[in-house]
Amino acid sequence: MKRFLAGVLAGLWLLAIPATVFASIGVGVGTGIIDVSDKLRAGGIYNLPAVVVYNTGTETATYSMSLTLNETQEQLKPNPAWFSFSPIEFQLEPGRSQTVTPTLSLPVRIEPGSYYGYLEAHPVETTEQGTTRVGVAAATILRFDVEASNLFWAILYRIRSLYRQAEPWSHVAVGVVVLTIVLLVINKWVINFKAAWLAGRQNRHRKKEKN
Repeated sequence: MKRFLAGVLAGLWLLAIPATVFASIGVGVGTGIIDVSDKLRAGGIYNLPAVVVYNTGTETATYSMSLTLNETQEQLKPNPAWFSFSPIEFQLEPGRSQTVTPTLSLPVRIEPGSYYGYLEAHPVETTEQGTTRVGVAAATILRFDVEASNLFWAILYRIRSLYRQAEPWSHVAVGVVVLTIVLLVINKWVINFKAAWLAGRQNRHRKKEKN
């Protein structure tokens, strides 16, 4: 009887193994290449085309994106610090997808030329579990050109880009500043007008007293 029970338990354990062995965390991207046709300018902030990230595995996982580089590439290497992603992190169930918007913020001082890198999607945490692979990732190729620009124009483009990024609140802020200036000018004009009127009144009163 004990041998029979031991055999049954062993069989149940073996049946449970495939659920662990074949569990996996996977990732895929729906965009192969992002080739920015327009030349970008130093100091500019650009929203790049969205990237769709898929969970191709059989487990729910948390994902994020980052920029990776090929150390042997001939093209210029963008700095990963120039990139931000929205959302920063997201959780996906098996078979589900998430659209991620990359934003590129170019510094005001940057070497002009052609830049090349990879926008990589990857699980935030992967652990060795069954046949799960550690460090699984999928990437989209990114290419863009930066045109030559002097420091003045680079700073101007950065200010313009920040203004556009902050819309509509940037419009509100400008409106408040303009309204404040107008009110100050009106207030000063009223004060000057009142002072002139009082001075004229006093002069007329003095003339009457002399007469």
